[in-house]
Amino acid sequence: MAGRPWAPRRAGESPTNTTAVKPLPEDAKIHKYVGIDPGRTKMFTAVDEHANVTSCSSKEFHAMSGSKRREKTIAKWHAKAPDYVKELHKCPTHKTASTEVLLSRVVRIVPNLREGLAWHMHLKPFRKLRHQAYVGRERAIVRLAEQFRAPGA
Repeated sequence: MAGRPWAPRRAGESPTNTTAVKPLPEDAKIHKYVGIDPGRTKMFTAVDEHANVTSCSSKEFHAMSGSKRREKTIAKWHAKAPDYVKELHKCPTHKTASTEVLLSRVVRIVPNLREGLAWHMHLKPFRKLRHQAYVGRERAIVRLAEQFRAPGA
């Protein structure tokens, strides 16, 4: 039982379990201590061991990842969309408890559903744009993490 840190302890068993602690590998040495605090308006605020404060606002992060540019692209696509696509976007929401509103949604969607899906799936590269957004976010996160890397590592 002493070798399983996830199991509950028995009465009289030592709370410090030395067999569960593994030494760090050689490439995982700690070069720098950083305290990170996520916030409401900032992605993070970090303080290193020398009291240097680094922060990144949500606005900066979105600019780094390119999400604002992609939102503008999608807005242009929707502005130039055919009428049947605009009608699909105007229908009542699916988040309703009323069966009458839900039925009116179905009645408005069904006639133009096939054309609307074809426009979204084949005429505009939404999937490619979504993948680019993912890559941009990952690139921005790596760029922010580079600030905390030890010199020469």
